[in-house]
Parts: sequence; C-alpha cells; structure tokens
Amino acid sequence: STIDSYAKDHQISCILPTCGHTTRFLAAYPDSFETPCFPVPAGQAFDLLNNKLTFHQLCRDLDLPVPGTRIFETWSELRAAASTASLIYPFIVKPTNPDGGWGVRRINGPEDLLGRIDYSPILAQDFIPGRDLCVFYLCERGEITGQVAYTFARHGIRFVRRPNVDAFSRVVAAHLKLDGVIGFDLRERADGQVFFIESNPRFWFRMDVMTLAGLDFIRAALTKEALGKGPPDGL
Repeated sequence: STIDSYAKDHQISCILPTCGHTTRFLAAYPDSFETPCFPVPAGQAFDLLNNKLTFHQLCRDLDLPVPGTRIFETWSELRAAASTASLIYPFIVKPTNPDGGWGVRRINGPEDLLGRIDYSPILAQDFIPGRDLCVFYLCERGEITGQVAYTFARHGIRFVRRPNVDAFSRVVAAHLKLDGVIGFDLRERADGQVFFIESNPRFWFRMDVMTLAGLDFIRAALTKEALGKGPPDGL
C-alpha cells in the first residue's frame, strides 16, 4: 500500500493514529498493512463509543451510572419540553458526536434558551454538580493493562486514584473486548458518586503530560511493558 511504501521509505516502524478519524481508519482495515499498527478498538466498538448517545445507551445496558438523558431532533422541541418542566434546570445540551467540547452548553434557565442551536439531534443531560474526572486505560483483548485518572486543578491537572471507576470501566472493556486506548469523561459529586458522560476511544490531548509523569501509553502498548502507576494520588 501507499502507507506501507511511505513507512518503508522513511524507516517508520509503526503506524500510530493521531485522532478519531485515523483511529477509525485503522479499525476499518486491521489486516491491510505490513507495517505494524498501534492497537485500536474494532470498528463497531469504536462507533458505539464515539457517539455520546450510543455510549449512554451502552452504559445503561451495563448498569453503569449515567445522568438522566433525553434526545431532541430540534431546538424547538427542546424548548417546548423545558417550558412544560419536563426538563429541569440546569441541564447540559450537546451534539451526539463532535469532539473537543464543541456545541456543549449549560442551560441554567429560560434566558439561555434564546437563539438557536445549529446541530441535530440535540442531547440534553441532567447537570451533575461536582467536578470533571478523566480516566484513560490501555486495553488488550478486553483486559485493562494500565490506567491513569486525573481531575483539573487551578493551574493544571491533579492525578487521582479511583478504584470504583476502574471497576466500572473493566465492565466496558470486557464487554467490547477492547484493544488500545480508551478514555472516559465523568462527573464526580462531593459524596464520591460518579456518572459516565462520554467516551474517547482514541489518543487524547494530554498524552504528553502523562508521558512526562512516567505513563507512556505508546511504549507500553508496543513493548508489552507494564505502564506503571504514575504519580501518587493527589499530586
């Protein structure tokens, strides 16, 4: 293939996906390259995890904690539901699949429903008071072989340990027989209760920070070395 020829000409020893699109590309052609590829989820599993609505439905099927969620085809339908109090303020609206937080808005009251939203369908989720929690895992044939969890501090991130979230995540990994990297965004209440919000079946923005902290996901996947535990809880 053209990719294999390029890899040979430039002495590239492994093909790495850099985003959702390239991860899905490798998932679609798992046996098409002579050059070794970084492990990725199967295509069907990727599609299920990469869509906020289907991920929410998966969590419900597996009895994992999620916020109350409704789907609306139009902004008008959502506004009508809010006007009859079948949607309780505050709530979050978001598209089902774009990355990077695009289109996500917190709706605190009727004044935030003015104007319009330019995507469809619209996902509306209960707002969970608390803080954001991010967890990422390295998986091999449905087994989690390494993990990291962090929250956001005032000037960066703070590494944490969350055994309860790890236990929930092992259910997803085993159910889908996942390979490669998978991440979950959660909300964590002050009482410790967590809620799965969305998943990221791909490399993520802060992988370089993880590597500096001694958590080299790429090296661990390619060499089968242990990922390591990283910084202590709270650092």
